[in-house]
Amino acid sequence: VHFCAEHLGGKVEMIEKDLWRIRQEKPREVVGDKCPFVHRFVDYDEYDWETESFKVIETECIPAELWASMTESCGAPPNSIWGKMSPKKVRHLAELVVGCPFEFKGRVASTASGGDPFINAGGILLNEMDMSTMKSKVVENLFCCGRGCECEWFFVHEGLCDGEGGW
Repeated sequence: VHFCAEHLGGKVEMIEKDLWRIRQEKPREVVGDKCPFVHRFVDYDEYDWETESFKVIETECIPAELWASMTESCGAPPNSIWGKMSPKKVRHLAELVVGCPFEFKGRVASTASGGDPFINAGGILLNEMDMSTMKSKVVENLFCCGRGCECEWFFVHEGLCDGEGGW
């Protein structure tokens, strides 16, 4: 998963450079406390007539618990400070921000790999999600991944009709 695709061009080198800048500017702050990258977007449903502008919402690109886990996996123990981050750890953290691997376990959809074909319908209601971040508005720190949103048709999974993914 690339968490900050819109931040600094989304390149590992640029993320690393920004993390190194944070290390220099805030050497005594705890690395795992919160993600330093912020996602800003305009909420066009919220207009402030006094300032004559739309509300700008800022959220961390990576939720706090996941950020803490990512910093630990790159070798920064809990409560370690930015000033103690080695160049190697900063690089590894930048690589995780740009390409964090996740393992998902679930039902095998491909009949070629021994699974049974199946059809899904429904899913998470679109009005219960922030579509820009795929975050649930109902359950805190819950994000949707893959084909999980409601639909007006059935999801047809690979191998339903001819075993090769075709109709």
